[in-house]
Amino acid sequence: MPVIPRRNKLLSNDSAVAEVVGEILLTAIVVLAFASIVTFVFSQLGPAESARVDVDAWADTESDTLYFRHAGGETVDINELELLVNINGTTKRIDSDTISSFYHRDMWEFGDIIALNVSDMFGYNINENSYLQSKMIHTSANLVFFDSQLYGGDTYYSGSSGNLQAPVLTDPYPPNLSCTSSVLEPATFKATSSQASYNEFLLNGVRVAWSNGTFPIYTNTPLSAGTHTLTLVAHNTIDPSLTDSITWEWTVTGMPGIYADRLILNKNDIGGVIKDGGYISFTNEGNYRYVTIDGTQYDLNPGDSIKLEIVNDQTSGQIDMNIESAQISTFDFNVNLYINGVLVDSGYVTDLYVQPISDFISTLRYELPSYESGTYLKANNDVIIGWWPTNDSAINIYNIGFYSSGSTLLTFNPSDTYLKCSGYYEILPASSSSLTSPVSLWTFNSSNADDSIDDNDGSTVRQVEWGTGVGGTTGLMLDGLDEYVTVPDSSNLDLSDEGSIVAWIYMDEFIPYAGIVHKGQLKDYSDEAYFLKMWETPKVYFGINQLTVSSSTTLNEGQWYHLVGTWNSSSVNLYIDGELDTSTINQWGISAPKTSGSLQIGAQITENIGLGMKNFGFDGSIDEVAIYDYALNATEVELLYNQY
Repeated sequence: MPVIPRRNKLLSNDSAVAEVVGEILLTAIVVLAFASIVTFVFSQLGPAESARVDVDAWADTESDTLYFRHAGGETVDINELELLVNINGTTKRIDSDTISSFYHRDMWEFGDIIALNVSDMFGYNINENSYLQSKMIHTSANLVFFDSQLYGGDTYYSGSSGNLQAPVLTDPYPPNLSCTSSVLEPATFKATSSQASYNEFLLNGVRVAWSNGTFPIYTNTPLSAGTHTLTLVAHNTIDPSLTDSITWEWTVTGMPGIYADRLILNKNDIGGVIKDGGYISFTNEGNYRYVTIDGTQYDLNPGDSIKLEIVNDQTSGQIDMNIESAQISTFDFNVNLYINGVLVDSGYVTDLYVQPISDFISTLRYELPSYESGTYLKANNDVIIGWWPTNDSAINIYNIGFYSSGSTLLTFNPSDTYLKCSGYYEILPASSSSLTSPVSLWTFNSSNADDSIDDNDGSTVRQVEWGTGVGGTTGLMLDGLDEYVTVPDSSNLDLSDEGSIVAWIYMDEFIPYAGIVHKGQLKDYSDEAYFLKMWETPKVYFGINQLTVSSSTTLNEGQWYHLVGTWNSSSVNLYIDGELDTSTINQWGISAPKTSGSLQIGAQITENIGLGMKNFGFDGSIDEVAIYDYALNATEVELLYNQY
């Protein structure tokens, strides 16, 4: 019904008829003119071939920008790409040099977007009624691979934009948006997208990876030590300008020492320690391969990813592997066994056979303490330390790997050391490196409170959780209420004339008087021996038997700190992040009393103190807690701090 009167009205208006006819003729002229220009250009290029590149194109009227997204097919060399664009009857040719000036890449490949701002380039503005036509020319192939008409806001090949939504990224990993690794250790970043999206990862602003789908993931090793940013950007596949993003801070540590691919270390009379948390990982490439943990055999499939992670410091063991056959035949340690990223067992490796392997990675660390005896250290073809004269340097080797020309062999026990491997070697003078083992060490790396040195295993109280500790290992997570670890009293925890308390802490929220390490359990403090805790302000309080010091440093929430409290007959000292923060003279030679109270980690006492006050719990993370039966000196404290 409404069509007839509208037609009559139009026919009765001569000027309207003339205007409409004029617009139709003008549009026809524009199209014909553009067609003639393109015909001339293409006559120089030769006949067009079948399209080999899929292109999504659309116009953004708000920014006067035309977008061309590579949606599949061949990669195009920018030096061989030209554009013809007609805007409301005016045709512009954009050559490869001009495209390079704003695209800043050599190749146009899947997922990449060329953005052409016609306002900046030509002074044109576009709107939803603008006439837009574009052709993309692959000059060296005489190929027109894209020919489209665009109207402001429409996407040509990808269909109607409709009511599009930006993707939403959730479940980031690492969840705290920070990561720490060495230059040789790859890190993995991932998230979940709310829709199938085009995902790109940017390392320091430069794209390093892309993927399509709902589970973007990136694993790699950065190029250098330092602080990097890794950003994940998820684009709507129809309109890539609709995005969500996540940015991680990636701290990468350099390797100490000097690298050698043929390293031999032989020292009689003393052995070292393979450090907790180090690991080897690799991909199994063979059939009928296996790893056996405490007699239980785990069969491996080709393509399985394997990780053997050292559990607790170990003072004896053996590794045997060969670079030529890409074989690992011996790895006699207590480990966490991961298969395809899943922890399947923990225990002693009683048998192992994998060959061949690929993608080998090692973060194994061997520390040989200072001890004066015959020592032989050879790096590649250079003898660094000969057998004589005797040498008392400490020697550390990091990232133990394949000996480049044959079999890798590592055997050690408390009496002897022999290593034949690759790795980074570091020689430390005895005066700066002879760290005696602590009485007790709680690393929390196995998600428990076991003592990796002695038998002073702790028990968790309430819903203690395990999260990321210092250096990316596992740490103790506490809520500040009534969660903590308690360790029964033992004779070697009853320190007296001297001692040291070591801990890494990360405050989520400052709580006055929160306990970090506290020997004693009664609410009247009658069994208190020594303590390391927070003060009434965000400062550290350390002391023994009424002889105390308070830090000059105010601690921040959301930051890791290394704390060391020491005492002897001369002084009481508090170190923060490897440096002496405050000290007081022990004028009267005060000692720590020997008491029967248990030791608390993450609280002061086991009893509620009353009046609404509980155990003075710590709110945050605690890691690498150690007790020494002597006062560490400044060099030793610095050495401990630099390990992380």
